[in-house]
Amino acid sequence: MIADGRFFSIDAIDLRRLRQWAESVSGQATAGTGLINGDLRADQVLRTPAGYRVLDWQRPVITRPEVDLVSLLVGAGFEPRDWLDPLPDRIFWLIRLHWTVVAQHDLFPGSSGTFDDLARQAVRRILD
Repeated sequence: MIADGRFFSIDAIDLRRLRQWAESVSGQATAGTGLINGDLRADQVLRTPAGYRVLDWQRPVITRPEVDLVSLLVGAGFEPRDWLDPLPDRIFWLIRLHWTVVAQHDLFPGSSGTFDDLARQAVRRILD
């Protein structure tokens, strides 16, 4: 999708660095893992008489539970790296990057650059 212009602000160097990063942290990303929502927002957590319930499990992921905390912090406008280790933040953005690639490729295959800004933001958050 980089070659055909659907992602125009990400280049081959970014792609190579992203691959190297993913390979270097693959074991760390699965340490202490569990099933997480992957895109948790405060409005998806309901308090019921039986306890708390989480809605919208469209994209569950097996990874570190702190990644859902990153999602909550991002949604509330906080900088997650002020509160957490950078790895869960980077994993969150990798999950978001995956979603942008799937959305661009599968949901909007004929459009060009629809998700480029979000993909660029995710790559920068992962690599910085």
